Amino acid sequence: HALGEVGTELMLARAHFVSALDRAAQNVHYGWVEGDEKLTLRYAPNVAFEVPTADAIGGAFMARLAERREAEFARKVSLVGPHRDDVEFILDDASLAAYGSQGQQRTAVLALKVAEYMVMHERSGEAPLLLLDDVLSELDPQRAHAFMSGVGAYEQAFMTTTSLPGDLPAAAVYKIHAATLEKSA
Repeated sequence: HALGEVGTELMLARAHFVSALDRAAQNVHYGWVEGDEKLTLRYAPNVAFEVPTADAIGGAFMARLAERREAEFARKVSLVGPHRDDVEFILDDASLAAYGSQGQQRTAVLALKVAEYMVMHERSGEAPLLLLDDVLSELDPQRAHAFMSGVGAYEQAFMTTTSLPGDLPAAAVYKIHAATLEKSA
């Protein structure tokens, strides 16, 4: 059954990728925050499996498809499969979406973006392009400074922000004023 084979392959790849992202994001996040906040990324597949192996995932996927087949036909929608997977952000054993502040959520997302950059660079051997819009909004000065201090390590990073505190390091800063791009001194 082609759906089961392709879905299994996709879920297995996602489980391994999220595991790599989790390790990288934890390290990045740890360097940005004071105290002992611990960020964890968890793959939340639509089809639960115990171990990330092709046999375990394939068996669980096919069983779940058979179990939900009638409901899928009745609703005329696919209820089972990798298109319904998610990634959960956990901060100190609690859901970041439910209990985290905006600053904590923003820090976690930035840690994920940097982790994606790191994992993709490691896997491909080439530096990806890191694009971040409105990067410093909702970050306290300590987190903003920690984030900006690490930006120089990335070969290709482009960020926008509405305000840049003077004490933050940056490789090159450009401002847009009256529809004109100006390089800051």
